[in-house]
Amino acid sequence: MKQMKIKTLFLVLTIAITFGYSCSQSQSGKTVGEVAENIVEKEKKDTVDIFYDLNANETLPLKFELTGGNIDGYWIRLPYNYNKQKLWPIMVYFHGAGLLETDLDSIRNAGPAIYAARDTSQAGDLRNQIFSNFIIITPHLKGTGEEYPLLWPSWTKEFKTIDAILDTVLNNYSGNKEKIYLTGLSLGGAASWLMPNYLKTPIAAIVPVCGSPAGYYGKSDPRPKEKTSTEPFEMFNAVPFKTIPAWNTCNARDGWPTRVFQQFAIKEIEALDNEKFLRLSTVKPIDTKYLEHKRIFTSFDKSGHDAWTETYSSIHIYKWLLTYSKRNGEIIQEF
Repeated sequence: MKQMKIKTLFLVLTIAITFGYSCSQSQSGKTVGEVAENIVEKEKKDTVDIFYDLNANETLPLKFELTGGNIDGYWIRLPYNYNKQKLWPIMVYFHGAGLLETDLDSIRNAGPAIYAARDTSQAGDLRNQIFSNFIIITPHLKGTGEEYPLLWPSWTKEFKTIDAILDTVLNNYSGNKEKIYLTGLSLGGAASWLMPNYLKTPIAAIVPVCGSPAGYYGKSDPRPKEKTSTEPFEMFNAVPFKTIPAWNTCNARDGWPTRVFQQFAIKEIEALDNEKFLRLSTVKPIDTKYLEHKRIFTSFDKSGHDAWTETYSSIHIYKWLLTYSKRNGEIIQEF
């Protein structure tokens, strides 16, 4: 009975902390790390609940282990009917902070793959769109929860490893160097924003999901003073996105600081050439006009941090990505 009361009290306190942060970020005693706990558990649940061969007709994911760095390995998921005679678009998925303390096996079906697997409809439009068109690369980044909230540079510190992985896929698995796309959620969404500044590999388009473009902590740092890093946060560089297409998604009432920083980034990108982002409240437009826009910002009318379920469950995201190529240094769109 006493144990049950303790569990109940813990649940009530957890809900109260999360709700309180969402309503007022200025409340005392709230740290970004505390708010992150629910996000971490949500991401773990969304990733590990499917851990089997997703479809008898698909090629199984290939596992590669690495040593000596913070990326301890990665998975390559080849498309249906894969053959080396064709050059295949590449989608790199960066996981969020919720999977830092897991192992390589835990991300086997992370990201878009799990939502493709959940499409059990007879037509299988989403499943086929994802598994028939992309080589999916899913690297695993090691870390600990104690690093919250000093995590944003974590992925970009490993840019040389990501470049090496991309070289492997381009050289050994017939990857298409003109059609390389980045996506990720939360911490991985930040990586999608930041990696184009680092990678030597040309990026054709990105889909950052509830990911902060990092460096705006300089003016108003929400981190607890005792956890302030001596290493400065990266400042977001908008210049690459004068040309690189971006479809950014986030929840309108995300309790995480993400949305605020995304708004800053969007304004900086728009200021480069006065070309505005198409503002949407969905990732399932009723017509194909969205394909004409290289900049899209979807703000879901809901609370919480999970914008990834709706984003990765939309066939339109993948259709939009596939229209873009980077050829001879120029972004080309082909329908």
